[in-house]
Amino acid sequence: MAAKNDPHSRKKVPKDEAKEKGRLQKATKFSGGLNKLHQLKKNGFKDVSLLSGIADLLYVSPDFFTLWNYRREILIAYKSQLEAQDEDPKWDEFNRICNNELTFTENCLKVNYKSYGTWHHRCWLLTFMKNPDLEREVQLCNQFLQFDERNFHAWNYRRYIVKLAKIGPLEELEYSKSKINDNFSNFSSWYYRSSLLKLLYASGHDHSAIQSEIDEDFQQVQEAIYTDPTDQSVWLYLRWLFSIFSNGLQSLSSDSVRRKASSVVELKSFIWSTVSSNKFIVAVELSHLLQEPPEMMLSINNKAVTLTQWRAANDFTWHCEAEFDGAEFQDETETESVFEWHSEATSQVLQFNWPNLTFTHPKGPDAQSSDFVCFVYTGDHCQNSVGSVDLKKYQSLRELLELEPDNKWLNFTLAWLESNDDAMSSIIDKLIQIDNLRENYYRDLRSKIVFEKYLSEQSHIRQLSLSLPNLRLHSLRAASRLMHIQHLDLSNNDLIKFGVTFSSLVSLRCLILDSNSVYLVDEKLSLPNLTILSLAKNRINKWHPISVVLSNFKKLKHLALFGNPFFDEDRDARVAQLIDAVGHRELTVYLEQSEATNISSVIETELRGIEKRQASVQMKLYKCEI
Repeated sequence: MAAKNDPHSRKKVPKDEAKEKGRLQKATKFSGGLNKLHQLKKNGFKDVSLLSGIADLLYVSPDFFTLWNYRREILIAYKSQLEAQDEDPKWDEFNRICNNELTFTENCLKVNYKSYGTWHHRCWLLTFMKNPDLEREVQLCNQFLQFDERNFHAWNYRRYIVKLAKIGPLEELEYSKSKINDNFSNFSSWYYRSSLLKLLYASGHDHSAIQSEIDEDFQQVQEAIYTDPTDQSVWLYLRWLFSIFSNGLQSLSSDSVRRKASSVVELKSFIWSTVSSNKFIVAVELSHLLQEPPEMMLSINNKAVTLTQWRAANDFTWHCEAEFDGAEFQDETETESVFEWHSEATSQVLQFNWPNLTFTHPKGPDAQSSDFVCFVYTGDHCQNSVGSVDLKKYQSLRELLELEPDNKWLNFTLAWLESNDDAMSSIIDKLIQIDNLRENYYRDLRSKIVFEKYLSEQSHIRQLSLSLPNLRLHSLRAASRLMHIQHLDLSNNDLIKFGVTFSSLVSLRCLILDSNSVYLVDEKLSLPNLTILSLAKNRINKWHPISVVLSNFKKLKHLALFGNPFFDEDRDARVAQLIDAVGHRELTVYLEQSEATNISSVIETELRGIEKRQASVQMKLYKCEI
């Protein structure tokens, strides 16, 4: 017998032939009209008399972009004819047609108020018209947002109109407040308000007035939270407010506000690190995703640097090798190394705005007897971590926790605010219990918070080795900020994938991933300078991850694999497979638990060498100026 909810057991309802016939006639009429317009467009026919016929089709399907484009072509052709007339053009008629066009788009929005094509056409019309009534457009925005306060098309259109009408952010700030008072659950209003505060800060508005607005927002958010503790909109805005309280008003100066044009490719991070006496690693993190390598030349103290072909580590990070006379960094007196970038780009699409970097470093006896140098620039990244906040504000949330111990958004916010790693980790565990469907998200959140807290201290700039064991990390975060790290210990964590995020670690020589849960290795992963890799006591149970490691890490000299289930069954055959894959490479593979001391000795020797270079870096890397 078929199950009650089995769709195959449902009784078939006979189709309404009259409705089917009507739909077919409608489709046939639409198709016929569309074919006719396509032919007219192909023949170059652009008369305003066609607008009514195109309108009939757009009422049926407002998202038909080809029809909107044809409509614009007709209007442009009509305007060109008027401008070409010797007599006074009939601009009254032109304005009448344009106003009818605005009315037409309003009617289309009544059919589908989320139509991309209709909103785009209306934006285009306002720049096409002679004297559009922008005040009426603002009122129209008010009506649409009254009808659907979360319609992002209407919010985007409002931003467009406000900019076109040159309405100041202060006036819009009042509007956002009114929308929040209508419904504090409307996150669109909160988000709009945050963007307006950023604009005020960027325009040089009085900082005390901005701070006053933010303090008032905090009071209103608190009231909203006690009214409805489960509403996510106010919690998201509260977290943004805490970032302001922690990092100051300067955090309002976001990348999107500072950047003058989206076509400007900015340098976010940079490293220069020694490979040998005259060979160095160069790595950059960029603000844009590039399809092609950056077309840049580099000189140091006016001496040209020979750069090999750039290679992409990930979407935003590029690295290459450089040839340069290392003696330049070994003078007898304190000196400066000035790195200057020169663009080779001929494309008009992207502009490269990379600052010249000046590194001050002492030489002679104080620099120790080392030819190793490592220069690191981390740009002006905004602090993403919330950091320390006012104790009273934090305590108010702890008090609410007593009333709402299982509130997801409250615990989520406290996880960001908690300065103690153990307490933060306990909150994450509680979040997993409350909302277990997002378990992996919360595990990643733990990793994100740990890494951001570490990076916010800026101490990593002067470190070549990094040890983060026993922190229950689920993923590697902000790897592009660690491009100079040579020794990384992530043992005894919760990593499950050795993925492409590691590719940013272009200087990495030694990586310890022991006692995790790694069973996947990404095929695109590449670590060009890795010589020691320990993957002992993980969950590798297939040959593929091992084969990726062997094929992708060309400089690998030591590989620890003991304690993985892959070698538990049919051990002799799998060891033989491994030996055959290694071939004549100078690679030592550790497969027995008894060899743990051997790989540990190798790691310790490498670490001592890195620490020796570290002492040199601490002396040489004093500061970076733009």
